[in-house]
Amino acid sequence: GVSLVCGAFGTFAHQAYAACRSGPVSSNVRPHKMTFSIRLAQERDVPDLGIIEVQARSRFTDDEMTLELRMYRTPEHELHACRRQGLLWVADVPSIGSVGFCAADQLEDCLHVLQMSVLPAQGRNGIGTRFLAQIHREAKDRGLKGVTLTTFSHIAWNAPAYGRYGFVAIKPDEVSPALLERLQSEGAAGLINRVAMRKSAA
Repeated sequence: GVSLVCGAFGTFAHQAYAACRSGPVSSNVRPHKMTFSIRLAQERDVPDLGIIEVQARSRFTDDEMTLELRMYRTPEHELHACRRQGLLWVADVPSIGSVGFCAADQLEDCLHVLQMSVLPAQGRNGIGTRFLAQIHREAKDRGLKGVTLTTFSHIAWNAPAYGRYGFVAIKPDEVSPALLERLQSEGAAGLINRVAMRKSAA
């Protein structure tokens, strides 16, 4: 499948996006915070995750991503494979249900974020930030070297926002064969300006 790590993941990502779209975010704005919890996904959760994934991509413009790619859903068999490895988490909001998910797999000596999506209406609640903290902790617990992902380099709420969380862009000549294969797959699917990033588990 094509990795489209693009979900909203916390206040700083949304502020960066808002600044890009309509100028600086006022310090007087205090978004309503909703209570949520992160848990391992169950088999019954998987069929509904595609809806979250597609809605999360509604924030992209036609110039940033084609309609076909915005409608792409990670195949359920891939999500089930992540779930069986204990690498699929969902975010639940009381009275609403699941509003986001994060799927990962092991790629070489790191955990790799396959997909992270949060419903736009539930943004600025820190859900994505918690997902990233969860997968980073999981990598450490498994004795792996870190966490990797691929994302857009030119969109404020993608690579620059991940950079604020400690991810560093991998130089082209230092990208591992497995990560390079994923970047090439994304390019073949029509994605441009993609970059691989890594955060050490140390």
